[in-house]
Amino acid sequence: NTTPAGSATPTGSSWYVEGSWLVTGEEYHHNSPICPCQNLDILCWGKGWGALEFAARYEQIQAFKQFVPLQNPFLNPTNSTKVTGIALGAHWYWNPQACLRLDWYYYHTPHPIQGIAQGNGTRPTFIKEQSSINLAAQLEF
Repeated sequence: NTTPAGSATPTGSSWYVEGSWLVTGEEYHHNSPICPCQNLDILCWGKGWGALEFAARYEQIQAFKQFVPLQNPFLNPTNSTKVTGIALGAHWYWNPQACLRLDWYYYHTPHPIQGIAQGNGTRPTFIKEQSSINLAAQLEF
C-alpha cells in the first residue's frame, strides 16, 4: 500500500509467495504443529524418523525515502529502496514439539544500501546483496 508524498503515514509496499512440501506425507493444519506420522526414535533407528519439510519463499519490499531516518541502513540515493528476498529451507520435525531447521536467505537490491559507520571517522559500507545460512533447534512448550 502506498500514500502520497508529504503524508504523515509511512509509505511502502510488500508482497510474498511461499510454499512448502511435507516430503514424508504428513498433513499440514493451519496454526497447528506438524505431527510426524512416526516420531523420531533415537533408541531404535529405523523405527521412526520424524517428518521432513522443504520450504521456499520469494518476497519484495519497497520503502520510500521520506520515511527512512538518515542513520537507517535502508537509505539509498534514490527515492525508494526495493529489496528482493529468497529463502529456502529444510525442516526436520522430530515430534510435535521439537524441530531442527536449516534455512538459506538471500537478499538483493538494485541500488547499494548504506550501512552505518562502525567507528569514529570510518566511512559507512554499502551493501547490494547479502546471504546467510541459519541452523536452529526449535522447542515448543
